Amino acid sequence: SAPDSTSNFGLRQLAIGAAGLAIITLVDPTIARDLHTGTSAAALQFDRQLDRFGDATGTIPIIGGIALTGLITKNRAVTRAAIRATESVVLADLFVQASKFVVGRSRPYADPNLDGYDFHVYGTTSPAFPSGHSANAFALATSLSDEIGRTWATVGLFAIATGTGWARLSEQQHWLSDVVAGAV
Repeated sequence: SAPDSTSNFGLRQLAIGAAGLAIITLVDPTIARDLHTGTSAAALQFDRQLDRFGDATGTIPIIGGIALTGLITKNRAVTRAAIRATESVVLADLFVQASKFVVGRSRPYADPNLDGYDFHVYGTTSPAFPSGHSANAFALATSLSDEIGRTWATVGLFAIATGTGWARLSEQQHWLSDVVAGAV
């Protein structure tokens, strides 16, 4: 019988993604070094605001506001959007935390030579790979974009999620490959 094309599709996509991520790790040190010396205080302050879209101080009020709006207006579609966004962010965070535990990659600020190849499996208190902020921001953007179904909302949400990933780079919290893996 013919091979199942859906299982081949998944393996092929995984292999392409892994190869792409491996290539991105080659530029991690260069980007980290450039950002290490070239980010102004004003830019860092702006980045800290973008950063919130990917952590609890941003996602909880956003999702909570959507849920509250749905409950007050008795709009099931809005309530469903809040539930789906919650599910997306929780699943992304669970995947990220498990991955961080297994990989144990050091963050740029904790890598003395900024080479991107310092790993401390099972012992790192704040591992980098993948970026949880990026994963949460893109999970939130994807779920809300799917629910809203408007191009302007999709562009805006993904622009903010991309800004969150950028903020993680400029703050020396993550390598580019961490951010890309989190976004995916």
